[in-house]
Amino acid sequence: MTGNLVLLGLLAFVSGSLFRAYALSGLPILRMFGTMGIALAGIVGAMSLTQVQVETARAEARRQLQALGPRFRLVPAPGGYVAVGPAGLTYCRFDAMPNYGRQAAVRRRMARSEAAALTVADELRARLSAVGEGDVPLQTALVLLRRRAETAQTQTSSGSAVLYLNPDSLRQTLDQTHQPELLDAQRRQRLAHLLADRDAAPTITREAAVRATH
Repeated sequence: MTGNLVLLGLLAFVSGSLFRAYALSGLPILRMFGTMGIALAGIVGAMSLTQVQVETARAEARRQLQALGPRFRLVPAPGGYVAVGPAGLTYCRFDAMPNYGRQAAVRRRMARSEAAALTVADELRARLSAVGEGDVPLQTALVLLRRRAETAQTQTSSGSAVLYLNPDSLRQTLDQTHQPELLDAQRRQRLAHLLADRDAAPTITREAAVRATH
């Protein structure tokens, strides 16, 4: 972010200098380069704004997860976190898809995001099954950082369910206060340690491990 601000300042200075030189010399090429500098500054500014939006939403998502309280344990996972709660696990994958785009493009992006999230969820289930914890409920959630979730849940083409959430709805949706306690505190701690042990993790596919940034 700081680098973008420095670049913006540099572009503004150079563009201003070029326009001043054009005013003195009348050379059209100086005006052309000055205009190009303004255009580049606009692109950098838009990228900086997007970065701020994503980081702000990501921070809110983490705050909401942490606000679930001591009954939950959070474990970093590819693209997000796993929330280990009394009633089961939720793999939350952060996705920074913008709140615009053609319908067909949006559907394709959603499908790719769902596939990446489900791939990681399947890997997590495999790790649980390998240590005799295959009966632990695990749901998959896509946390949209820049786009409003239009539906609470969707069925993918493979038949798997994916929750669609926004950062401000994470705590309310994942709160398991009124659900039966399937995992006691000791088991939750053991599961969290298992999922946090990277040395014991099977290889995650490259597609699933990529962090969505746009």
